[in-house]
Amino acid sequence: MHPLLIKQDQLHTDATQLLKNTILPILSKYGNVEVNGSYLYKLLYHPDIDIYVINEDISKQMYVNLCTELLNLDTVSKLKTGDRVSFPHKNSGDRPTGYWVSPTIHTEYFEWSCDIWLQKPAWVNPKIFRYDETLTKLSEQNRILVLTMKEELIAGGRYGVGKDFESVDIYDAILKNPDLPLEELRQLF
Repeated sequence: MHPLLIKQDQLHTDATQLLKNTILPILSKYGNVEVNGSYLYKLLYHPDIDIYVINEDISKQMYVNLCTELLNLDTVSKLKTGDRVSFPHKNSGDRPTGYWVSPTIHTEYFEWSCDIWLQKPAWVNPKIFRYDETLTKLSEQNRILVLTMKEELIAGGRYGVGKDFESVDIYDAILKNPDLPLEELRQLF
């Protein structure tokens, strides 16, 4: 098996345990939980989980309560937050509306960054689910290409929110050019 797929599988196994034993029992009290992104697509390169909690009754008080609950976990070393309801993104693009909570949670093997969005159904951007069907069915070859591009762009400091490229750029390139060799794919970035 390719080393990047082995790494992905290790991350995915650890994330599954973290979700099952820690995160989902807490978040399910706040609404309908949707785990998305690289975890869902089995395209993890680094320990990062994207989660949406959807509930018509989401409020700032629920946001405060969730922050408190997460801070009380012994495995949380830091917590970043943002009120993107009262203070929306200036250049929002596809950035969500909602209350953002990002704990760093330690497991035996990894330090996980979790992006948790508390949202009312009206705030949910359907674009966040646009890859759910296609990326979960990628060929092994294309999964390796996605992970390779993530690895190379991260190493070059060009990958992540606010940088040259994000996951969606890699996903779009692979989906539009599923038979493109790695050398030609690199030229797109």
